[in-house]
Order: sequence, then structure tokens, then C-alpha cells
Amino acid sequence: VDIIGGTHAIIMSSAAWVEIHKCAILSEIENALKEAHEEVQFDVIWRNTPSRLKQDGFEMGEEKQEADPRSDVEVTAMESGVRYHTFPYADGQKTGFYCDQ
Repeated sequence: VDIIGGTHAIIMSSAAWVEIHKCAILSEIENALKEAHEEVQFDVIWRNTPSRLKQDGFEMGEEKQEADPRSDVEVTAMESGVRYHTFPYADGQKTGFYCDQ
């Protein structure tokens, strides 16, 4: 889970067991965020990598997911005094910003 801009939590699922337990994982992450940051309303974004899930034998289905209408929403992340403009809702493989690099 990457936290971007102090208000967005992005989950990148790349294993079948994570998709199978998606509801429980989302619930626990949302509860943990509320408990740790009572004053902040987090937007939790679930992303996945269908090709990696397919390697696990997990099929996502044939229906095409519609693009998120918020794909052009920019979230600013700050690291060592440098501002990074990220787009966590945009379609793509990565979560948007490598906070741990």
C-alpha cells in the first residue's frame, strides 16, 4: 500500500489470494487508516495486474473496465522537499510514485 499526498492509499494487487480476499483486505486497510489518522478521509484505490494474476491462474474476466473519470485528477506527493505530481486514478501498471526509493 502506497500513501500519496497524505490522503490516497493505493493498493496494487498482483496475487490471486489478494483478489480472492479483496473485501476483507479493503475493510482492514480502511479500518487501520481510520484508526491511525482519524482526522483524514482516505481515498482507497484498488489496482491490479491482470497478467500477474493470470500467472496465478486467476482470471479477471473478459469485460473491459471503464476508465476512471478521475484519471486526470492530480495528487501532489512531497519527498525530501521535492513535489511530485502524480495521477493515482490514471490507467497504468504502477501505483504512481515510488515512496520508498
